This record gives sequence, structure tokens and C-alpha cells, in this order.
Amino acid sequence: MSRTRLINIGVVSVLATVAVWVTWSLIGDDEGYTDGSVISLGDQDDHDTAEVAGTLRMENGCLLVDDDVVFFTVDSSWDQEEDSVAFDDAPDVEVGGHFQGGGGYYQRGDLARLVEDEVVREAVLKCLAATGSQTAVAAHPA
Repeated sequence: MSRTRLINIGVVSVLATVAVWVTWSLIGDDEGYTDGSVISLGDQDDHDTAEVAGTLRMENGCLLVDDDVVFFTVDSSWDQEEDSVAFDDAPDVEVGGHFQGGGGYYQRGDLARLVEDEVVREAVLKCLAATGSQTAVAAHPA
């Protein structure tokens, strides 16, 4: 095999690797969003692992697990007809029902530093103010 051919193969390999890396960088984690009362970071690669369990409640248009404003780290949506949170890969949870999963707890002052997505951060801060809660929980169903 000629030296020119080897160089061409090497260049094509590097370009293919860069293209795959750029594609994955652009896809990355989903951007945060709100859907009705649901606040979500979209599907995240990493999840906090503290246990999150309690009654899913609605207060002033905001969802809480017990007394903590909840936002989700998996794709989720609000089912207005059923008053429930619908998850892609887990059973729906109705308001008044039991939520069981994992996650991480955040104090109001930690949100600006730890939750990079502005849409999610602002929605959670709005719900903290509306409910008087001091803690938010980033949760995913078990």
C-alpha cells in the first residue's frame, strides 16, 4: 500500500471520528423544558442517587413530592386529563399518588450553581416562591 493511500485512510479516519464527536456533542443531554406543571431537564446521562419518595402534590400550579418542589431528570410530560406525570419508561404518577425513585435535593441558594439549564432553574425558583418551599428535588422514577 502506498504512503499516500495510508495518509488518506488516516485522514478519513480522523475526520470520521471528529464527525461522530461533533454529532454527539450537538445531541448531548436534552434541554430543559416545562410541560404544564412538569419541569424537566430531559433525559440526563447522570442521575443523583438519593432516595426520593413521597406523595406527589400540586400547589399553586407546581408539583411537589411531599414538601419539596420536584423537577425531573428524565423525559416526562403532564397529563392534564389524569392529573398525572407521564414518564416514557416508568408508570405514570397521579397527583395524590406515591412517587418512588431517586434524585438529589437542592436548597434555593444552590440552584444557580448546580442547575445550569436556565429554563429549569427559573421554573423551579418560581415554584419555590409560589409554594413557600425551601427545597427542590431533581427526581427520576425507580
